Amino acid sequence: MRDAKRKRYAAMHIQRRASSIPIIWIIAATLLLPASAQEWKSVGGETAKPLSAVRQAAEQGDGNAQFNMGLAYLSGIGAARDYTEADRWFRRAAELGDSAAAFNLGVMYDKGLGVRQEPAEAARWYRKAAEHGDSSAQVKLGECYEQGRGVSMDNVEAIRWYRDAAAQGNAQAEFEMGERYEGGRGVPQSSTEAIRWLRQAAIQGHAPAQYALGGMYDRGIDPLAVGARDFGVPRDYAEAARWYRKAAEQGHPSAQFRLGLMYVNGQGVARNYVEAAHWYSKVGDYGQPEFFIRNGKVSADDRSVREWKEKSTLPPGQRQKGLAGGAIPEAPRATQPWMAISVAANGLLATTLCVTLFLRRRTSPTH
Repeated sequence: MRDAKRKRYAAMHIQRRASSIPIIWIIAATLLLPASAQEWKSVGGETAKPLSAVRQAAEQGDGNAQFNMGLAYLSGIGAARDYTEADRWFRRAAELGDSAAAFNLGVMYDKGLGVRQEPAEAARWYRKAAEHGDSSAQVKLGECYEQGRGVSMDNVEAIRWYRDAAAQGNAQAEFEMGERYEGGRGVPQSSTEAIRWLRQAAIQGHAPAQYALGGMYDRGIDPLAVGARDFGVPRDYAEAARWYRKAAEQGHPSAQFRLGLMYVNGQGVARNYVEAAHWYSKVGDYGQPEFFIRNGKVSADDRSVREWKEKSTLPPGQRQKGLAGGAIPEAPRATQPWMAISVAANGLLATTLCVTLFLRRRTSPTH
């Protein structure tokens, strides 16, 4: 009986959340947001209602309206951006059990958005959302325990929250679990478990997981090596190249470098110096295309090579070292599924992603 009532309430909740702040305001406000402010959650909003109607409902104690008021002030959608007001409205919604509001409060105190940066306060709000089953908050709380940010460092607690989020299919949490099993950090080392978690995240399109999975196949188990480490899978260069490519196509610099190296060595792919130079240039290693030209590996008249040569005029300080410099560039650690988006840097693609983010529907009811 209680489950049936909960499901009916969830349906009502989704319908209310499906109509909020006009989407054109969302797009316009997102274009002006700093990247550090784009980690918070939105669920679309009451498109049919003007902000005055939302405010009236919020003043009468409607948790959904309170959340939307907080969102309006946080993003500057339909109201002048006011972090103090955002904090006030999110706090009222969170006190009614709204996990998205609690998560957003966590982000505000974590990043210092209009409030003093307070890791302990951020962890407190992340915990409230995490205890309501919010997987993004569970990942954030896991990070707090892993880094000792706002709470005492505790690997056991970190893994507990990562595991809870991973059980809900959160790709970042699955990646975190894979990394821990691969390195034996806080859990017994298990390449089999590492592969299992990394694969689940990689299938969801998580680029760091795709790169890590490619690395497992790249190193793999060498049947001819005595006492070689067990990486959970046989060495398979073709499979390694496949996963490197998936991550490389999403802009993961280490994967782009590794894929270029595989084209140089003909591992898992046919040796192709044009392709190698293409991927090296993606990470700013313009020395490799020049090296290939000098050694007759590619033609200087190739259109792509001409483009690389134009790019190679960038000041040296803007380039990254690749194979020639002996260093493999590492991608930054991925954030939780609500990734920060810089529209100015990514153009139309980022705008599309922002619209998708804002149209996402919440499926859990307010408690």
